[in-house]
Amino acid sequence: MVNGKLVIAIDFDGTIVEEGYPNIGAMRKGAYKYIRKLVNEGHFIIINTCRSGEYELEAKIWCMRNNIFYHYFNENHSELIKDFGCDSRKISADIYIDDKNLVKLPSWKEKYSLIKKHYERIMAKSYVSNRVTREDLYDIEMEYEEENGSVSEGKQYDCLFCEKEMTDSKAHLSDICVDCMVEKAFHRRYKYGKEI
Repeated sequence: MVNGKLVIAIDFDGTIVEEGYPNIGAMRKGAYKYIRKLVNEGHFIIINTCRSGEYELEAKIWCMRNNIFYHYFNENHSELIKDFGCDSRKISADIYIDDKNLVKLPSWKEKYSLIKKHYERIMAKSYVSNRVTREDLYDIEMEYEEENGSVSEGKQYDCLFCEKEMTDSKAHLSDICVDCMVEKAFHRRYKYGKEI
């Protein structure tokens, strides 16, 4: 996720349009409507296709002429490149939509519904994995110690927030368990899906 929103990689041939490579088939029913809804909700769309060269250019022009908005075409989101320190050959996304899936693709309406449920489930957990940095976790622990004093000098092996028992190997690194750190870092950086 980036800034609390999903990165969604969508195939072109057979997914946005009917299969017809190297030609471009007709737009699949619902593709425009539901891709537009995802974009309007702030999610990031990456067109992830095997097309390259002149065929890639034709697909980009087709998307432009048919108002299929996307943020990236066959490339990773710049924030993810920065976070991971490299530009992976594989497109990094939270969700992949492709007609070559193991199971038959549902309609675009059903795809949208599944994506929405997946996003709500993630947000309900208050966890955005690739946006919580080590610095966030350190800051949370330091803020707690400033307010409450450090207990790491003693033999404290329970999380200071949830009181979950921590193993000896993890307790010496922190007085707060990873789950609590991540949750606190998320709430510190985000409110209603937007970075503060």
